Amino acid sequence: MVAQVASTTSDVRRALELLRRAAEIAELELAAKGPQRPAAGPAGAAVGGELVNAVGARQATAAIKEMYGSVHMSLLRTAGHYQKLLLAALLVESRATNKPEVTVAALHQRLSGHLSLLLRGVSLPLPRLVEAGAALGAQRLVLAEAGWQGPGMRLALNVPQDDLVAVLREDPALAALQSCLLA
Repeated sequence: MVAQVASTTSDVRRALELLRRAAEIAELELAAKGPQRPAAGPAGAAVGGELVNAVGARQATAAIKEMYGSVHMSLLRTAGHYQKLLLAALLVESRATNKPEVTVAALHQRLSGHLSLLLRGVSLPLPRLVEAGAALGAQRLVLAEAGWQGPGMRLALNVPQDDLVAVLREDPALAALQSCLLA
């Protein structure tokens, strides 16, 4: 089952997290049924065609829906192209500098240099980058300094990096960035 989940998510850590959550869901279901014990054998044994005390496809599906149906995942998926470029640059820059907060000017430099080479000369004007950062801050996908919008505005990711990478990998327009998104 781990292999199936890992093949769909391309991330073993995420697959193990999904399976951990599926096991929690199975435990909650078992606890909700109460102290009744089936007359059949050990955990995982089949009773009436159904596995008892086992994590199955139903629990795995529920865990996947829970993880990928969260509000921040929906907001990340519906973010515009410039916003996703900013998020990719923020991820790359924060990993490169080992600092959680990055200025918009540093992101602009990263986009102008490194990422624009990968995206065939795509440029992002500084005012559009500031606008995209403010919009992401309003949605709370990034933490942005309140009241300050300009090149010195500091941004920090407010979503798990794994979730951001998963959403950026889904976007075909950002396929050239795949090598930058690897941890």
